[in-house]
Amino acid sequence: MKNVIKKYLQHLSGDLLEHPENWKKYAIYNESTDTYDFVPSKFVDPLREQIMYQLKLQEMIAHTQLFVGFVEDLQTSETLGSGAALFIADWLSFQWRKSKRK
Repeated sequence: MKNVIKKYLQHLSGDLLEHPENWKKYAIYNESTDTYDFVPSKFVDPLREQIMYQLKLQEMIAHTQLFVGFVEDLQTSETLGSGAALFIADWLSFQWRKSKRK
């Protein structure tokens, strides 16, 4: 359970953990105090945008004939345990990664 929580929190931190100086991307320099002030919106807004793109992609996939056929198969058989589910998951994963690169 600890690992699950750890991975979730690491995922939430985005690229902050990748490099010690990454936090500066989400801060503004305060000349009067000679320090950096963290700006949550600079961190959250790109994540919000990413989530919106993921939701749009999921919505588009849900309307494809391939996905509708997959759901229909679920209604009539044990598709989740078959190679068809793995094939669809692999294909969807590939398409999602491909769309993220654009």
